[in-house]
Amino acid sequence: MPKRSPAEAPSPACVSMRRIAKRQSRYWRSFPWRTASSFMIWKKEPEMEKSFNPVGAPPPMSAYSNASWADGRLLFIAGQVGVAADYQPVGDGGIESQTRQTMENIRIIVEAAGGTMADLVSLVVYVRSMADAPIVNAVRKELLTAPYPSSTMLEVSAFAHPSLLVEISAVASIAT
Repeated sequence: MPKRSPAEAPSPACVSMRRIAKRQSRYWRSFPWRTASSFMIWKKEPEMEKSFNPVGAPPPMSAYSNASWADGRLLFIAGQVGVAADYQPVGDGGIESQTRQTMENIRIIVEAAGGTMADLVSLVVYVRSMADAPIVNAVRKELLTAPYPSSTMLEVSAFAHPSLLVEISAVASIAT
């Protein structure tokens, strides 16, 4: 084997990892009835659907899912609006009733994934008018507990339906 220059030599970390792997290989061979996978230290992630649409939440109206998993513990929730599962408006159709229903839709999705509202880590709130921000914030403060998730609020010119006043997307970190 030709001698390597210092620039081509493997790093000490690489050499160390090879030694550990070789030692583990010898160890596993001493247990012929066991497989290498039976000695793995890390926890295997439970089998779950990557994306889902829970019962009770309004079904998507287009080609998307209500929620999607990433890295087995982060749950990304698509923007939810203030309508019931049958797309009927709730309450008086005002900003407060729509915000409550929107948060209820998020709660249904988070609980279907095995979490709680305390698992929310980020919210993005879209409102038709920033004048409604104090009402939205009051409802969120009532329904969420400290420490509150990070949040961004934006004013938009329109939603998919003219009667909608608020939309909220969320991210939850749910331990599996």
